[in-house]
Amino acid sequence: MGEEEFLAAAMGMRSKLYHVAISILWNEQDAADAVQEAMLKGWKHRAGLRDEAMFEVWFMRILVNQCRDLQRRLIRGRRLLERAREQAATPSPDSRAELLGAIHALPDKLRLPVLLYYFDGYSQKEIARIVGANPEQVKTRVRQGREKLRRMLSDDADDTWMGGGGHD
Repeated sequence: MGEEEFLAAAMGMRSKLYHVAISILWNEQDAADAVQEAMLKGWKHRAGLRDEAMFEVWFMRILVNQCRDLQRRLIRGRRLLERAREQAATPSPDSRAELLGAIHALPDKLRLPVLLYYFDGYSQKEIARIVGANPEQVKTRVRQGREKLRRMLSDDADDTWMGGGGHD
């Protein structure tokens, strides 16, 4: 499929893609983000489409996977914030700001793995490729970052508030 044909077919599906994304995510902004990301992924991987007659099914699959990835990231981020609030000595609406401030205070080598793992949903193997480290180093950095955050946010918190993302 040539570039022109791909663009025409993808743009022709935009409305369908958006409706499917809304039905999965129930949020207009998230749906728009998912459609945009699916468009980019489809464009990048268009050479992998073997049968042009299957374009719509192939593209819908990309969108559905993108929506599911987004849901996982959103759920993981919400769970992380909820755990932080539960473990804080005095729960307040400022818990999110406190958590984000604590994350910003982490050393660079810990901050990026923690953000990529808990908020963006990357696996430790994927993070290793992104940051140029091996997966064991990433695992250690995520654990160290989690421990530092726990200490910063609550002196008496237990190890469960920021448990692993469960995707490695």
